[in-house]
Amino acid sequence: MAEHFDIAVVGAGTAGAALAAALDGSGYRIALIDPGTPAIAPSGKIDGRVLALSAGAHELLQACRAWPALNHERVQPYAHMRVWDSENDAHIAFDAQAFGRAQLGWIVEETHLVAALHAVVAECTEVRPYWQRRIAHLAAHERPLRVRLDDGTRLTADLVVGADGAQSAVRERAGIDVTRHDYHASAIVCRVEVAGDHTDTAWQRFLPSGPLAFLPLADQAFSIVWSTREPDALLALDDAAFITRLSTAIGPPLDGIEHVGTRRAFPLARIQATRQLEGNIVLVGDSAHRIHPLAGQGANLGLADVASLSHELKQAAEHKRPASHPAALARFERSRSAPNLGMALSMDAFDQFFATDSPALSALRGAALDTANRAVFLKRLFAETAAG
Repeated sequence: MAEHFDIAVVGAGTAGAALAAALDGSGYRIALIDPGTPAIAPSGKIDGRVLALSAGAHELLQACRAWPALNHERVQPYAHMRVWDSENDAHIAFDAQAFGRAQLGWIVEETHLVAALHAVVAECTEVRPYWQRRIAHLAAHERPLRVRLDDGTRLTADLVVGADGAQSAVRERAGIDVTRHDYHASAIVCRVEVAGDHTDTAWQRFLPSGPLAFLPLADQAFSIVWSTREPDALLALDDAAFITRLSTAIGPPLDGIEHVGTRRAFPLARIQATRQLEGNIVLVGDSAHRIHPLAGQGANLGLADVASLSHELKQAAEHKRPASHPAALARFERSRSAPNLGMALSMDAFDQFFATDSPALSALRGAALDTANRAVFLKRLFAETAAG
């Protein structure tokens, strides 16, 4: 006999676990399915993938009890951001105080955040986790939806939410197409220790090969994200040679690099689902959209999906409607389609604008950055968009 749930969430990463936690107490019974095991909070030096979280993401994580569950000695708020072009002296500076805020955002290790979310999920009364399980079959057009896991467990659900990443099995089984754009570049990520105290500031320099970001960590170091077309050559360098290349690429005041951690690279591509809703199946997070990391907005878009979907589902629950209520799901998709596509296309435009190496475009970029830096209303618009 298949056990019935109102909602089956597939994927217990940042978006999936946050959705399950946000919906606890709504009255819906929720299955949370993931091939992994509950994440363990990291210890030691911060040396993993980090997320730059916006005010909107922070608000959601507070509401679903994950923010208080974090070890705040491993969370770095930043109040300033500096962005400049390597081809000229133009720059733009953002300062939280100018916008009436204490900080622009927070840098958090992904594994740390997921561990906090999993700790919350473990205490949720309406969420049943299915760890170390994968979906083997999803009857997408039956009502209720029928799900079979790879260990033979059978479930039914009124609504299935795909939060299972860029290679989403739920998306494939729902028959939702994607558009893909290969940037023909990779991002190198590693921990970097720099002389001096710069860690209340996020830094980004646009190079002809792509953007280079230094994101401040809570232990006075940085996590870098270096978009490059020569990842293999940079990975092959010894630490001393890599430090020399990195110091030249970033320039002052961050060129006093003293140590680098383990380097990792991953290919850059944009993946955009043609829609986030198909029948009683919804996509959130990377299952629906993966964008260029140059603005650090990927996790924030996913958590904005979660905030919108959880809001609509809670409203439906209050009116005693099923989780598959068509009007609620349609409102969710309408609320997210324009912001998600708009951000993806904006990142494409920024990448092309700053990566094109010509004197005319360099002058245009310089003028654009200088104009934006002097225009308070433009900086406020950028900051509010990034804040979610």
